[in-house]
Amino acid sequence: MYRDGSFVTPDSGHDALKKEQGLKKELEALKPQEGDAVIIGSAEKSKVAELAAKGAALATIMAHERHAT
Repeated sequence: MYRDGSFVTPDSGHDALKKEQGLKKELEALKPQEGDAVIIGSAEKSKVAELAAKGAALATIMAHERHAT
């Protein structure tokens, strides 16, 4: 989650990329806006990582829709 100019974990507010400065620079190049979410999946096989990220994105959207109504 991008809040107050930093990438933070939604529940705790801790700096999610404190130890990942290279990744932080890459994500900042996307020019995130307040409240944007970034979902990253990782695995040995790229297809597995892609499916994990897509699954997490869908779960996030579904949870958000339940809370929005």
